[in-house]
Amino acid sequence: MRVNATTSLSLILMFCHFRAGPYLATSMKTLHVVISGLVQGVGFRYFTMRNARTLGIRGWVRNLPSGEVEVLAQGNDAVLEDFVRELRNGPGAAHVRSLRREWIEEDEMYDSFDMRGSS
Repeated sequence: MRVNATTSLSLILMFCHFRAGPYLATSMKTLHVVISGLVQGVGFRYFTMRNARTLGIRGWVRNLPSGEVEVLAQGNDAVLEDFVRELRNGPGAAHVRSLRREWIEEDEMYDSFDMRGSS
């Protein structure tokens, strides 16, 4: 195989897609979500983390003292919309009463999706 500038660029883009999931850093958005209802003690954070990792989303999830669950998620618009749909449903034992979401500017870029301790 002959390697030229076009081949090199294609290989770099393939590597970036593999490492970054189904989005590149240029299209990365950050979404802040707070979910209320019966969302603590029902596996909601594990459900969130599993779905985020499956979708290639980065960020974190944690319980709030108010009984809500807070999520910071980074990815492209389409993937984040799919993620929010999953959060609205929640795991089987949960009952989501409301979901507040807000697009935010975030300086920190996360490289994985993690569960944090309560705030």
